[in-house]
Amino acid sequence: MYVLIAMNFILTTPLQKPVFRNHCDTCDKVYILNKSYELIVEHPRLYGNGKESMKWLPYIELMAKRPTALKYTSFYDDLPENWRKYLNNQDYEGKRKGLLSLHKMLSTDDMRTASEALTFALSKGVRDTDSILAGYRTLNSNAQQMQPMQLKNALIDMPSLQTNNCKYDQLFQSETNSL
Repeated sequence: MYVLIAMNFILTTPLQKPVFRNHCDTCDKVYILNKSYELIVEHPRLYGNGKESMKWLPYIELMAKRPTALKYTSFYDDLPENWRKYLNNQDYEGKRKGLLSLHKMLSTDDMRTASEALTFALSKGVRDTDSILAGYRTLNSNAQQMQPMQLKNALIDMPSLQTNNCKYDQLFQSETNSL
């Protein structure tokens, strides 16, 4: 739902019912409030006429319910090229899971970080969303990156072990005879 403020459209969240909304303007932000004066969404203040401000994060979960319509949204046009290619190559369920993982990334970081995480995961040869999220956590964690372990070509020769259950049978037989 859009709110018209000073000839500019501000988009509120999709989960809100169309009710009377108040707004509070500062020099750089516009705060959209509900009837109880609780914050619904915050937008940058737009100067000029006919401009539009939209926060996509609340809508990503909604788009995940119908991921085939994603390419008809302006959000799709704003996505980085690697995310567009990734989502185009996914089936219905893959697009849905991809959008939900993108939502998780964007709820804490920006699109650049999400794009780097996707590039990192694809460079490792993985395409599933769990691995992309694992790559995102790897890039954003403070843990030291471990290098792969280098092993020598020569392995230790271990003697082969022959099992002999007869000794165990004799041991158990002697125990049962003593009872």
